[in-house]
Parts: sequence; C-alpha cells; structure tokens
Amino acid sequence: MVPLLERITLFPIKSLDGVDVKVARLLPSGALADDRSLALFDTDGRVVNGKRTAKIHLVRSQFDLIGRRVSLSAVGFESSDFDLDGDRDGIAGWFSDFLDSLWCCGKI
Repeated sequence: MVPLLERITLFPIKSLDGVDVKVARLLPSGALADDRSLALFDTDGRVVNGKRTAKIHLVRSQFDLIGRRVSLSAVGFESSDFDLDGDRDGIAGWFSDFLDSLWCCGKI
C-alpha cells in the first residue's frame, strides 16, 4: 500500500488556527516553512499556549500566506488585520488588549 498524504496544515503563529495548504516547502532542518515560525510570548519570555492561557482558544485567525497577512478576531472584540512580517508589534498589541496583559510576538 502506498502512503497518502491527505492534508497539510500549517500553524504560522503557534497556538492559533492553522491554514490548509496544497504544497509546503521543507526546510533544511526538516520543518515546514511557515509552520510555527512565530509565537506569542509573555513578559517572562514563555511561549503562550492554551494550557496556561485558556482564553487563547477564543481567538480566531485567518492567514493569507501569499500576502503574508493574518486577520485576528474574537467574539465581542474588534477584528484586525496585520502584516505577518512587518507588524509584529500590532499583533502583540491586539493580544495584549484581548488578554488584558502584555505580550510580544516574535520568531521561535
């Protein structure tokens, strides 16, 4: 039997929604390009995850990997659109407001 890859889902920002792609680029490290390349960090430098920050599960994210954009939304909170490469402070600010604490967004 020949193995079949049914789906490739990338998670550009760790702990947020993924995006299904038809093709992914394999990096020399063996990781997939654009998969968990960014993360949110708390003021102690710890990566945000749903175990420590359950409210993160309320956030919906939609990614445009070709245009390098992310749209963030949550019920009762203003949706915003950001450039993945040039607006990490904006992404961090949106999460800081939503989660009522200071966060930063950066490369893993």
